[in-house]
Amino acid sequence: MSSFGDNYSRSGGYGGQRDRGGGGGGRSRPLPTEPPYTAYVGNLPYHVVQGDIDRIFEGLKVRGVRLVRDRETDKFKGFCYVEFDDVEDLKEALEFDRAEFDGREIKVDVAEGRQRDKGGFRGGRGGDRGGRGGGGAG
Repeated sequence: MSSFGDNYSRSGGYGGQRDRGGGGGGRSRPLPTEPPYTAYVGNLPYHVVQGDIDRIFEGLKVRGVRLVRDRETDKFKGFCYVEFDDVEDLKEALEFDRAEFDGREIKVDVAEGRQRDKGGFRGGRGGDRGGRGGGGAG
């Protein structure tokens, strides 16, 4: 993997002096056994664009990147999800946990799997909220 200039340092995680805990820092979630192979990447600077994420994971087979934005303001919220082609690339991406990017220590972990939520809502907005009010007098 290559460096990406003045914005990035591997001193925190990949090849650094800290205990990487088997390759992913303090990773607590198990690796998925089937696709999607998605990583959560957090503590990113608010000016990050997709090209920055592509440079962080250069050399890995990235299937897609989803930068999470505020629904109302459309401002980047400081984290994203990166999907990889296979579990080996996801494992390698986890080595970037605690790496420094643009002066910030980024967090890289296995994303919570949507496969656990098949057929249901993940929470947040939507669903049947407010569906019981104002239905008539009794």
